[in-house]
Amino acid sequence: MITTELKDQILNEIVDNSTDMFVTFNINELAAKYNVGSKTVDAMLHEYENRQFMDVDRMLGGRVYCNLTIRVYDFIKNGGYNFEDTIASIQLEKLKLEIQSLEGSIPNAKYTLLMTTIGAIATALTLFKK
Repeated sequence: MITTELKDQILNEIVDNSTDMFVTFNINELAAKYNVGSKTVDAMLHEYENRQFMDVDRMLGGRVYCNLTIRVYDFIKNGGYNFEDTIASIQLEKLKLEIQSLEGSIPNAKYTLLMTTIGAIATALTLFKK
């Protein structure tokens, strides 16, 4: 499973091994180091590209060339994926408190549905964070 922790670890590994905003590595070796498949690492590389953290060139044999952008350094400095998940959890808790304040002023069925949905989302966030 791709977790918040794994995304942060691999992103930090890539950035820590870069020189002058460039890094090259073998995707199979990186995958083995974190005990995941190379397709899992490649999926994370696509995520990093979509977020404009880096441009990635993939070669035959698993060699990868990454040109990093300034965005990745700011993202890591600001806490990375873990921080994003923490903020999402805080916002969800705030929403829960706001909905609790509506108890009695909205139909009971709607209130129950909203609280159940928030609980499910909070549980999902916890699972993907680990």
